[in-house]
Amino acid sequence: MPSCPLPHANNSVDKRDLHANPVRPVTWCGSEMKSKVMKMEQTLVLEVSGDVLEAVKLPPSEVERELLRELALALYQRGALGLGKARLLARMTRWEFEELVGRRQILRHYTQADLEEDIRYGGG
Repeated sequence: MPSCPLPHANNSVDKRDLHANPVRPVTWCGSEMKSKVMKMEQTLVLEVSGDVLEAVKLPPSEVERELLRELALALYQRGALGLGKARLLARMTRWEFEELVGRRQILRHYTQADLEEDIRYGGG
């Protein structure tokens, strides 16, 4: 049977590893346990080549904003993001994003639970 690793100061965790895999199995004396989930702020950088950016028929000062809005709309329309997270991605207020969704004639995701919450909120 392999020896059991004991924790000590030299067994530090690489923060890059936690960022890539925040839940990782840990073997400890033959029993498996999961380490705590560490909520870390994550960011994603999308690289768009210069020739594609030049082909976008928008003023350079508007390209990033419009790409974020288009991505947010597409993910919301597919159901991959809810309204709240999509509007954050688009860097818009709830009302601005809902107006944009309406202008694009994208069906809103409105569940029975949403209706019940709105009724409770409205006092009806």
